[in-house]
Amino acid sequence: MSRPATRNKNKRHRPEDEAEIRSEILRRIHLMGEITQDDIEQLYNIRKTICQGCRVNTRDNPNCFCGLVPPPNGSRKSGLWQKMSEIVVSFGPDPAKDLRDSENSPAGLTNLGATCYANSILQFLYMNRAFRECIFSVEPEVLKQHPVLDQLACLFAQLHASKMAFVDSAPFIKTLDLDNGVQQDSHEFLTLLLSLLERCLNHSEVCKAKTVVQDLFRGSVSHVTRCSMCQQDSEASSKLEDFYELELNVKGLKSLDDSLVDYLSVEALNGDNQYYCESCGTRVDATRCIKLRALPPVLNFQLKRCVFLQKTTAKKKITSTFSFPRLLDMGKRLAQPSDSQMVYELSAVLIHKGTAVNSGHYVAHIKDEITGHWWEFDDEQVSSLGHHPFGEGKSGVVCMPDKVDIVNSPCKDETPSVSNKNYVNPELPSSSGDNNVETYSSTDAYMLMYSIRHCNLGGDRYSVCSADTKERKPDVVPLNAKTPLPSHLSEMINELNTSYLIVCDQYKDRKERELSNITQRREEVRSVLSEAPVVSLEEPYFWISTDWLRQWVDTVAPPNGIDNSTIRCFHGKVPVTKIGSMKRLSSEAWTRLYLKYDGGPCLRDIDCCKVCLLDVAREAVSANSYRDTRASMKELAEAALAGKCFDGTLYYVSKPWLQQWVRRKNSDQPSEADAGPTAGITCPHGQLRPEQAASAKRVLVPEVLWLFLYENANLLLTPRKEEDSSIKPELHLDRLTFPFDSQVCPECSIELTEVACLEDTLREVKMRQRQNHEKLAAGKSFPLSPNLKYYLVPSTWMCKWRNYVNASGKNISLSVKPDSLDGVIDSLICEKHSRLLDRPLGLTCKRGMIFQKTPATDGLAILTANDWDMFCEEWGGRQEKGIIAEIKFRDSLKSNILGSCQEQSITEDQMNDEVDDQLADREPYIDTSPEVCEDCIGERETSELMEKLNYSEKDICVCFIRGKEAPKSILEASKNCFELDRRTSKRSRKTPFGDKVNLKVSGCTSIYQLKMMIWEYFGVVKENQILHKGRSIIDGESATLADLNIFPGDILWVTDSEIHENRDIADELSNQKIDLQLAEEGFRGSLLASTTTSSASSMAFLFASSVSLSKPLKIAAAIRILRPLTTFLSHTTTSESKKKFKPSPSPASSSSSSSISKSSRSKKARDSLASLKRRTRSGKEFDEECLKKHGDEGSHLPVLLGEVMDVFKSESMRSFVDCTLGAAGHSSAVSFLSAASSSDDMRDEIVRAHPELELYIGLDVDPNAHVKARTRMNDLVIGGGSHLLTNMNLHMVARNFKEIKQVIAEVDERFLISGIDGILLDLGMSSMQVDDPGRGFSMLSNGPLDMRMDPKATISAEDILNAWPADEVGRILRDYGEESNWYYIQGKIMKARLAGGLHSTGELVDLIRSAARGIRGGRQGWIKTSARVFQALRIAVNDELRTLEASLHACFDCLAPGGRLAVISFHSLEDRIVKQTFLDLISNTKSQEDDGEDYGLESRNSCRHNFQLEPWVKQIVAGEKGVILTKRPMTASLEEENVNPRSRSAKLRVIQKT
Repeated sequence: MSRPATRNKNKRHRPEDEAEIRSEILRRIHLMGEITQDDIEQLYNIRKTICQGCRVNTRDNPNCFCGLVPPPNGSRKSGLWQKMSEIVVSFGPDPAKDLRDSENSPAGLTNLGATCYANSILQFLYMNRAFRECIFSVEPEVLKQHPVLDQLACLFAQLHASKMAFVDSAPFIKTLDLDNGVQQDSHEFLTLLLSLLERCLNHSEVCKAKTVVQDLFRGSVSHVTRCSMCQQDSEASSKLEDFYELELNVKGLKSLDDSLVDYLSVEALNGDNQYYCESCGTRVDATRCIKLRALPPVLNFQLKRCVFLQKTTAKKKITSTFSFPRLLDMGKRLAQPSDSQMVYELSAVLIHKGTAVNSGHYVAHIKDEITGHWWEFDDEQVSSLGHHPFGEGKSGVVCMPDKVDIVNSPCKDETPSVSNKNYVNPELPSSSGDNNVETYSSTDAYMLMYSIRHCNLGGDRYSVCSADTKERKPDVVPLNAKTPLPSHLSEMINELNTSYLIVCDQYKDRKERELSNITQRREEVRSVLSEAPVVSLEEPYFWISTDWLRQWVDTVAPPNGIDNSTIRCFHGKVPVTKIGSMKRLSSEAWTRLYLKYDGGPCLRDIDCCKVCLLDVAREAVSANSYRDTRASMKELAEAALAGKCFDGTLYYVSKPWLQQWVRRKNSDQPSEADAGPTAGITCPHGQLRPEQAASAKRVLVPEVLWLFLYENANLLLTPRKEEDSSIKPELHLDRLTFPFDSQVCPECSIELTEVACLEDTLREVKMRQRQNHEKLAAGKSFPLSPNLKYYLVPSTWMCKWRNYVNASGKNISLSVKPDSLDGVIDSLICEKHSRLLDRPLGLTCKRGMIFQKTPATDGLAILTANDWDMFCEEWGGRQEKGIIAEIKFRDSLKSNILGSCQEQSITEDQMNDEVDDQLADREPYIDTSPEVCEDCIGERETSELMEKLNYSEKDICVCFIRGKEAPKSILEASKNCFELDRRTSKRSRKTPFGDKVNLKVSGCTSIYQLKMMIWEYFGVVKENQILHKGRSIIDGESATLADLNIFPGDILWVTDSEIHENRDIADELSNQKIDLQLAEEGFRGSLLASTTTSSASSMAFLFASSVSLSKPLKIAAAIRILRPLTTFLSHTTTSESKKKFKPSPSPASSSSSSSISKSSRSKKARDSLASLKRRTRSGKEFDEECLKKHGDEGSHLPVLLGEVMDVFKSESMRSFVDCTLGAAGHSSAVSFLSAASSSDDMRDEIVRAHPELELYIGLDVDPNAHVKARTRMNDLVIGGGSHLLTNMNLHMVARNFKEIKQVIAEVDERFLISGIDGILLDLGMSSMQVDDPGRGFSMLSNGPLDMRMDPKATISAEDILNAWPADEVGRILRDYGEESNWYYIQGKIMKARLAGGLHSTGELVDLIRSAARGIRGGRQGWIKTSARVFQALRIAVNDELRTLEASLHACFDCLAPGGRLAVISFHSLEDRIVKQTFLDLISNTKSQEDDGEDYGLESRNSCRHNFQLEPWVKQIVAGEKGVILTKRPMTASLEEENVNPRSRSAKLRVIQKT
């Protein structure tokens, strides 16, 4: 059986064939006048096959319904066929997502910007059951009188019984008048809040509520001072002082036990601190200590994580690990041990995330008293932690050894865990004395809350459930199981819950209704379209508009009725011309649509319009005839234009018109351009224009061509209406016909003659003036003589006159005629003083003669008396009104050297040496009559200067001079300003004397802002910048560019004084050390401090007059108000014991230590601070030639090149991997170690040390870097000229360095087993990337928001800003940029999305600039924020931190024994990861805080490894698996920093595997 022939089933005819068939049918219809059914089926494309496979709907096939709906699994961007998920998003956020998971889980609190500190404290207070119940028991009358209590009760009620997963804390925050954009100290907030609540609750009649603050949180201590001679205590020792928290030192201490011992330790008072004993009557040695007298049920410990650095006047957070037990026995620590058991259990941990003091994020870990279940409260997010305060069973958890037996563990089969720097350590001793009690550790714990295990409060005994219960109930008891709400709060909560549930139900109903409607519509559309095709020609069918059908198919809400009016002709039928706009529908499909939607008109298969078809046939035949005739006429026209002579009658037509007619393509019918063949040669009088007139060129054409053009023009002008057919064509163009014997219009000829005469006359006048003023017309200067009378005219008038008289040819009629001299002279005289409003141009002496300087656009030009007289005659001036000028000298020497006073120039032959000497000693000037009005000119020049200085976003050029003196071209450059509108490059460019860059500035830009820009580009700290304009030094920072007369286009130059220590601009900005920062005000202005006065002394003790406020809260409030003063005193006193009783600064504290004056930070203090900086500056002799050889001066210079060469020089190296190839600067240098053949001693030593290099691998994801690196390395291998590189295998791979193991395995698996001898990571951005605005890395160059190291990566910064969730954007700004105002900027970004999004770095910088809050001067505020935001986005786009940490482990695994890993980092986040990972890699767990860099590991002198020390190695840290060769990071030498300023922030760390 043969295979069926299906190959040509759906084969489409070629368009040329279809057009030919169609044309033949129309020609036959026109000739015969008959239309058959076959003709209709052919012309209406009824016989075309039914499409079943095309992706798009075919316009010329009425049987094609493909493409109207997407495939079964497809979708469209909008309309009915949009993705269901996108349709659901269009409904808005689903309120049910905010529904609380269950009654067992607590609710979160919204973060209003920077209110996480308040949320943490509020959650802690709410989770305390006793405190919560007391707040609920307060009378409604008291709540109405105290808004704070009212809002707190409402907040607690919502946390207690609300259906929502988080509660809006805005009403409570607003009641306290807190600034939600400023991060504050949570400990200070807790103290002031308890103080405020204590005052408010004092008005309640409920006993437990009235004293709940005192009963729960108040304890008492006494400060005991004992004389060493009489052994008697001081009288003040018996006084009890209340406390609400204990402030414990953390620095140098490892556990809560150690801090309590330090807090209660005995201090010796001797020497200058001796105590005056009243019993002994003299100053004696004594002891002093703190004794605990009574402890509250809830014991709060504030860990003093923040210390004040006196030398830098800055605050620093201590991030050392601190351990604390689950159970704390305080009975033995009381001054008088209690008979009852005083065992406390950990109930809450307040955590401050982040390394900066003035930023970060607060999170609370709190235990449910009823269930013993721990919860993490992170603003809106509430997470279950299980039965451990830091979580159990999470990813990244480190388990403790199984052999450790934990007594009283919450769950014996669960292993203690580590998560997020917080971990369980069963081996650390606890304060209960039991070495097996569970202990936790944290580097971020800021406050610890302990609750006594059993306490009796007000006769109502309640139990704080311990976590050591051996058997737990499987069901968790709800938080609100035993705490019913009072009626007034219950009603409010019920209303809120009811309204919330109604909104959820409404959203759900709407969603279900809309989705059901969409599903039904889709089914209807697919069903109708499946019945739409007409199977056979005999079946009846209907025509339907394609536009209406598409609208019905695509829209969710279908159109009201069928609309076929667009496909119907004026005969009421279907014309053949609409075949591309309609479809052929089966009767079944039409019936379904018509019965449901109605409309019409109904167009059946018999409604094809034959009348319109005949018209189309006639037009088609006419078009064919027109095309053929026009082709033959075109040949005649070309011959006429070529100058061919024709016989017979000839006619004139416009030559330009005929040329355009010939160039036009052949068409089916005349176009509008075919009208008017004689319009160009017809004059306004209706006659033939003279050929000399403009655009009146004409050509003779034969009669046959003219008749063709004539008829076509008449067709275009004749109305196409049957009633106007009687109008004869001759009426339109008869009068515009010009036979060859037509006469030229006499009137136009006369006008042309007159114009020609006028031009000749004008030409003669101008020639005569040029002859009369030969030198003035030529612009030549002439010598001037003293004591002769001259006249002055404006130089602008002279320029206009010169252009007028010198115009010739076509420009003679376009030249502007100068104004009359009378008006010009009058405009030079001021009305107020009747003096001149302009100055004459200056004079100069050349070759013993006096000349006026070359005329410019401004000023008065000098004329001779003869020129003035002739100008008055020629230009309507009066001689007596002339401005007289005389040449005079400023000294008393007589002017007898210039001969007579006749009007003649002094020739050079008449001058002698004596004349030259006398002229050189005198200064000529022009004396005018009337005099020059200096007052009016001064006012005008001042106004012009102010207008000139009021510029915005203009360019100035800044040159960085490396030598002592700038070249003459720079010193004199500012005299000639650049063109303001000329485009200039912003990139830093190399010059013979240094670098230069163009900066965008405004007149209001301050010198401080300009210096920050210079710091950004050249890396010169602002203190070291010596800024010049010409030969003048620009001092100060507060003045603006306008104040110093710095104009657009000026060239400034700057040098580096090298006096102050170099530092990175990002560190400077992120640490917020700029002195112009606003002083911290804390809670000043809020309700928490509303009872304070402006006087510091009265503020501190104002609360003493309030009987309702307890003593410790009076003292605490006073301390908070006077925090700056007490902090200063605590660090200026010499007694270490006094610090114990002083409050310490804390993260985001409102009481900053910035009260120390700026003047105390002198140059000496800064120099001493620089000498103590914890880093090792390279002592290697800097080789600039080597740097330039292996670098690219135009784009990139490798940093720490010599130091990297030293790291890999002395070790055996068969293989080397450069994980960040860049431009191969380091790689070419390191490879050069093996290829060098110079006679230089160092290179000879390197060659001898590395003859074995066999494998080189370079990794980089940047394709631009690959191009440069491949060229450099190929030149090294091929053109190196050394036999040592012949055996080296060179591989450059476009992969990320986190894939180093896979790359080595693919290149040569042997080295994966034996290991790599050297690996280098040069982190951060290269100069090539920063200088390219198209990469989007620089905040000072406008470009796309890209920031991808790998251009093939899918995520860019634009995607993050415009598409990522708001919470994720905020997390990036907070964690990666350490931006304190991250929430506010996040809100700005979300608003920008609504306006179209952010698409360039310029738009992002503008947004940040508008969002900068609390900073004066503009730029110093937003540039800091911009640096942090750009850093955060770059880290997020490239996932830098996670990639770095994983890559360091992978690189260390790939090292051979003795192999080295060198890492160059550029900012603190990277360096912190490198430092900590290196410690983890060498498997050392012991650590000791030593101001940031002392690891507490083996030192250089006690190294257990057989390690050959090298000169560059200063201090090492040895471990079990490796050795850190740079205990402190190596930084660039001063010489390298001067050549390459971007090396100043680079830090090199090296580790060697053992």
